Amino acid sequence: MQNTNTDNTPKRKHGVRRAIKWSLITLVSVVLLAIGAAIAWLGPLAEWFVEKYDLELMGRQLTMENLRIKLFSGEASAQNIILYEQDDTTPFVSLGDVKVEMALKDIFDGHIHLTRATLDSLYAHIDQSAESFNFDDMLEYIAVTYASEEEPTEESEPWAITLDNLTITNGHLLYYDQELAQRWELTQLNAATPSFYLDDRFSHIDADMIINDVATLNGAVELNYATWDFLFDGSLREFPFAEIYNYLTPYLNIGSISGVARADLNIEGNIMDIMAMTISGNASAKEFGLTTSAGGKVLYSDELHVGINEIDLANNRYLLSRLEAFGFSSEMELNADGTTN
Repeated sequence: MQNTNTDNTPKRKHGVRRAIKWSLITLVSVVLLAIGAAIAWLGPLAEWFVEKYDLELMGRQLTMENLRIKLFSGEASAQNIILYEQDDTTPFVSLGDVKVEMALKDIFDGHIHLTRATLDSLYAHIDQSAESFNFDDMLEYIAVTYASEEEPTEESEPWAITLDNLTITNGHLLYYDQELAQRWELTQLNAATPSFYLDDRFSHIDADMIINDVATLNGAVELNYATWDFLFDGSLREFPFAEIYNYLTPYLNIGSISGVARADLNIEGNIMDIMAMTISGNASAKEFGLTTSAGGKVLYSDELHVGINEIDLANNRYLLSRLEAFGFSSEMELNADGTTN
């Protein structure tokens, strides 16, 4: 096989990490903007204010419907919150229904404390080209608009933000990599956490979803927002190997990869350096096949079963407790010049 790795790989990895981080920040910002407006004004007036000054606030158009506020109890709700793309017509992030409860007394202590938040029908679309993302213009606008040239004083304390009893139901996330022509679509996404900490603590999140209309993923994640360290314990079912083909071709000269994977895994790592994670657990595959670019069979197996003591990607260490192959076959071609298939 032939290594065709290019110099822009680190750049692309950095872009994906940035996408993950800023997608979360954008979502939280949209929700907090709606909540902040709701606390400052009442119902239709808040709705009018946000829609009138959305371009000044974040450089993008934002609309919402049916904003309802119970000011003295700290409750608010709204429907059809949509943050648009730069063209002002295509949704970038949207929420079908939002309900929040806030501890108003904590505001006087510099603490935004949501005691309960339900986000239904969350939608987000991330589009990545070779050089940019579809939200770069908004991030640049926010950075320029809200950047402060003043040095922070010792007396000033940052606002604390706590999100308790956060639930996401029926989510739909779409990511498209134009350069690789790779599409990832997460549907029927549900997630819940008793507390999401925006500081140096781990938050426990239970989640399940469907990947590209075929595979299912469910499990629990421990995530540290400050460091982006994470621990994952969960199961992947009916995942087609063909979905990772575009990620292998920059490194391997292959024609195709096929089969379906199942796995129960424990993964530890950091979102900002995803290739440095360690993996343990059990995995299996059915009708696994790998061919060369000329169509020759490199490897085929009716069934594969692997027990993983540890896979350490950062140090290229692979410790397997079990490897079983049923219906195994392979072809090797030795050419006159000494090369192989």
